[in-house]
Amino acid sequence: MRILGAVIAMTMAAGAIAQSLDDGFEALRRLDFDRAHAVFSEHALAGDVTAQIELGFMNAIGEGIPENRVEAYKWFDVAARGGDVFAAQLRDTLAGRMSAEEIAEGKARAEAFTPR
Repeated sequence: MRILGAVIAMTMAAGAIAQSLDDGFEALRRLDFDRAHAVFSEHALAGDVTAQIELGFMNAIGEGIPENRVEAYKWFDVAARGGDVFAAQLRDTLAGRMSAEEIAEGKARAEAFTPR
């Protein structure tokens, strides 16, 4: 019975992310921003740094979604906390266009983030 439970749990975990990051990039190429956002969100929430950076970009420039510098800062900061130097540079550059209140909110959101 334990083995069956383990197999079911592994199957569910494997199916948790149904789309690959390539699906997100393909959606961007087709300018299907809703699809790209959905795919990148799924991966970012699972802790994928590349997807977190992509969500940061989408939020920073309003690519297919309303521009949201606080949310962009959050995703860049989450990726930077994972050790990504490029994400740290993006976060710091973006911070130059933000108020102290916006930065504080972005940091708070990043600190509250827990990968699924």
